[in-house]
Amino acid sequence: MPETESTENSRIINEKWFTETPQGKALAGSRCRKCGRTYFPRKRVCVQCFEDGRMEDVALSRMGRLYTFTVAEAGPPGFTLPYAFGYVDLPEGVRVFSPLGGDFARLEIGAEMEMAIGPIRQDDGVDVIGYIFKPV
Repeated sequence: MPETESTENSRIINEKWFTETPQGKALAGSRCRKCGRTYFPRKRVCVQCFEDGRMEDVALSRMGRLYTFTVAEAGPPGFTLPYAFGYVDLPEGVRVFSPLGGDFARLEIGAEMEMAIGPIRQDDGVDVIGYIFKPV
């Protein structure tokens, strides 16, 4: 898995979206200590119970299930066509919008997905590095 460090030829989409775990990089979420709701990206205030100061940082699972997806044949500059994107449900109760990688023929609703880190598009010749979910 590529590093989530910016270089001359690449930049991280948002460094705050990642955290380090013993298994490598993971998405950085937050969980409310009062109601237990989990969020990505991190939130300072719980949207469920509006409690300030009760959020704790949590590393989100790298595995999830594909909720829905589409394959785009046209798109904005910087994306290699075709490309896929969709929503992945994580065990923590978070539904993450994500670019999808791997063999598009293997994408199906309910498929087990695993997070990877890598280029998601180009911006003026610079790779933009982010998270991608791929079929297991």
